[in-house]
Parts: sequence; structure tokens; C-alpha cells
Amino acid sequence: MADPRDIVDIATLRREPEKQAPRAFLSIWYRCCHVYGRLYKNAAGTKYNGCCPRCASRAHVLVRPDGTTRRCFQAVD
Repeated sequence: MADPRDIVDIATLRREPEKQAPRAFLSIWYRCCHVYGRLYKNAAGTKYNGCCPRCASRAHVLVRPDGTTRRCFQAVD
């Protein structure tokens, strides 16, 4: 049987993880490999960046004030 003196309670280890706001993303169809992926908005909020999950080809979408409200796009080769 374990000695109860061996148990140490450290309050900082029981701390709840901080909740983060969900990251803004766009859905994208990578025609190169026929898979869906996500593009995430950069820290400056000026564009969405990502890459194909299979072949790692890069995709970028600029954010503009007169842009579209669409959330799904296709990446052409």
C-alpha cells in the first residue's frame, strides 16, 4: 500500500486550460490531389494561407473589403 505522505497536491497542475477563440478558416478543394483542406487567416488578417494535405502545394487567398462571402473555393494547379 502506498504511503499517503507520497501524495503531493500541486494546485497549478489542476488549472483549466485557457479557451481560445476558434480560428477563422476557408474550405478549399485541392484539385491536384482531389482532397479538401483548410486555409487559415494569418495574424495580420490580410490573407488565408494553407497547403494541400497530400502534396503540400501552397494556396493563398487575399482578404479584401470588396471580397466575396463564399467560404468554399477550389485550388487550381
